[in-house]
Amino acid sequence: MTFADATKTFNKLISSKLAKGYQYSSASAGNATPYQQNGNEGTDSGIRCQLLNAIDASEVSRLLRDSRYCLQEKHDGRRLMILKKDDEITGINRRGFVVAIPDAIRDAVEQIPFDVLRNRRYIDRFASLMMALPGRTPALRWCTTTVNVDDKIAAYEELRATNCEGAVFKDMDAPYSPGRPNSGGPQLKFKFVESASFVVTGINAQRSVMLGLYRGDSLISAGNVTIPPNHDIPAKGDVVEVRYLYAFQESGSIYQPVYLGKRSDIPTTDCVIEQLKYKNAAA
Repeated sequence: MTFADATKTFNKLISSKLAKGYQYSSASAGNATPYQQNGNEGTDSGIRCQLLNAIDASEVSRLLRDSRYCLQEKHDGRRLMILKKDDEITGINRRGFVVAIPDAIRDAVEQIPFDVLRNRRYIDRFASLMMALPGRTPALRWCTTTVNVDDKIAAYEELRATNCEGAVFKDMDAPYSPGRPNSGGPQLKFKFVESASFVVTGINAQRSVMLGLYRGDSLISAGNVTIPPNHDIPAKGDVVEVRYLYAFQESGSIYQPVYLGKRSDIPTTDCVIEQLKYKNAAA
């Protein structure tokens, strides 16, 4: 085995351990096991993330000019909340389950003495958190927030011009509300590119997998996607995130798919055909 192969195997093992809830030990390597499991991973925290509803392009202009809403970049990634209670720090995923968090984030959060009350306005919660963040925290970075109407329009155009994923609009006066409203809500998102969560239904040759989506109780084909060399090939039954240009109304297959990675925080029941945006849909 070459050094490169050994490094790849080592990194894959570390990733699998961290995904199961193991943590790096702060003790010296000579007299402690290298990983410690906190025992709470996978349990229901009783806390739910605030999730955003998508909007159509027709809504963007109104929100850009609405002084109640601030504008932020929509970042590609997984929703994760951090619960800090006394000396205990817990990661919580979008489904409300406890998950392991990197030591770098844990160490950064330990330095933040803040109490962000959920019933306060969003803009007040955001400002309080920004004031509490240490000056140099590589593991954390704040999201640029634009309030002025003219500045929002300019920031939105810059996001589009620089090929960002999308924009988020947040009602600055709204308190924290867990979950996702059936429609609308105080926090909304508009994507410049489309993405959806799919179930892997099979493994093809040459680093490609088959994708499926649920239409009612039936799992139907949604095309295939190539897995880049820097990603492990997902297993049949895994949920994966895929970016695409549009879907074909006739077949439900997606055009120009780009694999983004596995989504262990999304259940297969959320992989429904209603996610898709079709070629003949209104822009």
